[in-house]
Amino acid sequence: MFSVLLLVTLLGCGNSEPPPSLSFYHWQSYLDLTTEEDELLLSVGTKRLYVRYFDIDFQGGKPVPVGVMIPRKGIRENMEIIPTIFITEKTMRYVSNEQLEELLDNVIRKINGIHSKVSPTDISEVQFDCDWTAGSRERFFLFLKKMKEKTTWKISATIRLHQWKYPSKTGVPPVDRGVLMVYNTGKVSDKNEENSILDMDDVRSYLPEGEYDIPLDVALPLFRWAVLFRDGKMIRLIHSPSLSELSDTSRFSKRNHWTKVIKSTYLNGYYLYEGDELRIEEIDRGLLMECAQMIKPSLNAKEIVFYHLDTTITKTYSHETLENIGHIFSH
Repeated sequence: MFSVLLLVTLLGCGNSEPPPSLSFYHWQSYLDLTTEEDELLLSVGTKRLYVRYFDIDFQGGKPVPVGVMIPRKGIRENMEIIPTIFITEKTMRYVSNEQLEELLDNVIRKINGIHSKVSPTDISEVQFDCDWTAGSRERFFLFLKKMKEKTTWKISATIRLHQWKYPSKTGVPPVDRGVLMVYNTGKVSDKNEENSILDMDDVRSYLPEGEYDIPLDVALPLFRWAVLFRDGKMIRLIHSPSLSELSDTSRFSKRNHWTKVIKSTYLNGYYLYEGDELRIEEIDRGLLMECAQMIKPSLNAKEIVFYHLDTTITKTYSHETLENIGHIFSH
């Protein structure tokens, strides 16, 4: 009897895939993990951290590094660091052939220089984030191809939802794997939007009919921002706004997802004028679960990369919530 039960148990276990690993993007200006951030990584068993090293923009007629991350404290030795580089679409649209060759060498050199201060282990993979278009695709794909030729690194790239649904139109990048970015689905400047970070109707409209040509993992949002409108026009994004400050009824008046400034004041270092409006956008547990359940049938994700790691998310999302998201992809 015992052997029969054991056999049934083993067969049952074989019918479900193990949950994907849980990783994070680190998109801050300084690499200096707080105790709370490190504890969250430990609690969900994170083994890979995608750290934005720098951006590349096209300025003064040439591609230049901007927003270079400053490492302040090393990372635990058992944590693999994946250097992540954001490239503006403008850069790949305007860079010349000669500049592209120089850019490749400069990027490799800069990645290695930063990495030597961040991690004692060699680089195994580098990820490039660029929202390429028809006018920049050829140059960006050539950049990726040459990067693979010049290094021993695995190369990955971020994939937008429209690129996932229409690969025959947008092309598939020549990389080892992609990470599907399931966030920033709406038009943030549209005042009629309710949540431009994640709108399930938008996600549903981009579900593909076939398989993508490279392995795809998935990135899900764990952030909050306030979209500032003045005289009906979007002015800026205020990242991780203080909810305790926004609850101050002497300065703010809240109605649904909108908050009106009733007394000129500062918020996160930005000066707000009386009459300004803030659309507060965030992602709760229910929306994350709904999103994971919707995209699971179209993906075979082995890794979930949450965007992004900072102290505010450690107070908003428990490790149980994040683990439950992972388990959706194992059923």
